[in-house]
Amino acid sequence: MRFLNLETLHAILAYSKPRAIIFCLRPLLLMRNLLLLVFLVLPAGATDLIFDTFESDGFGEWLVEGDAFGKAPTAVTPQGVNGKITGYSGQYSVSSAHDGD
Repeated sequence: MRFLNLETLHAILAYSKPRAIIFCLRPLLLMRNLLLLVFLVLPAGATDLIFDTFESDGFGEWLVEGDAFGKAPTAVTPQGVNGKITGYSGQYSVSSAHDGD
């Protein structure tokens, strides 16, 4: 890979059309911007944010209205659910699919 130094750039500008130079440099600028996006903007590794658990009896301080989430958190995937419920911390989870999908 050949890098452009200032002397080479001056020589190219002296003997070339500026439009051709801009066309040649655009892919380099695009590559640089994409690399900056990947390495500087995207997080290096997000950590999980747990704001509550259901490891005690009932829903704790959560206000439950209706019966969408059942009577209490469950320790297993509810019957009638297609697939497995994941993404929770601890042993118990709460899901509105406790009576099936």
